[in-house]
Amino acid sequence: MEAAVAGDDATLFGDAGVAGVDFLATQAQAAAAGLIAASFAFVNLVARSMGGLISDRMGNRRFVMLSYMFGIGIGFVLMGMLNSSWPLIIAITIFTSFFVQGAEGATFGIIPSIKRRITGQISGMAGAYGNVGAVVYLTIFTFVTPTQFFYIIAGGAFLSWLICLIWLKEPEDAFDEEYYVSSVDRMIEGQELAAAQAKS
Repeated sequence: MEAAVAGDDATLFGDAGVAGVDFLATQAQAAAAGLIAASFAFVNLVARSMGGLISDRMGNRRFVMLSYMFGIGIGFVLMGMLNSSWPLIIAITIFTSFFVQGAEGATFGIIPSIKRRITGQISGMAGAYGNVGAVVYLTIFTFVTPTQFFYIIAGGAFLSWLICLIWLKEPEDAFDEEYYVSSVDRMIEGQELAAAQAKS
């Protein structure tokens, strides 16, 4: 999931973003292409934290993630259809960026619900898979045109949406105020207590 979401983000900020600007520059003027690319990054200031906030407030993290993933797919399909005759190029770019960045926030909204005891480890793995997604997408980009690339990213988003639809479950007690103590937590607590008693 994070490989698809953050991979889209990192790829579009990286080499593919530059190539996308070049592609759009051939369709529009260079200044307009720069404005289009900047609009994708600018949305990050608000959308990523808003994705986490919406995930927290809605009471259903799975629904929020599915909504964002579907929006990413639609956004990249629209970006693949862009040409100079489209008057709403910046609006479509901002629309797509809103869903990409928001999905990243929603992903990190789910992470503490998985297993609070190892939230840091899971967050690190999610970030690493985002980098893996960027490498995969940039490798694919070397073999295709920008238009084909946007459709490939859209396909990846729809595939991630389908995977989330089938396998992502709303974590139990995800919105409880109290920390759920599992048998593993009790075992670790017992080991730490035994180690402390052995030292004293």
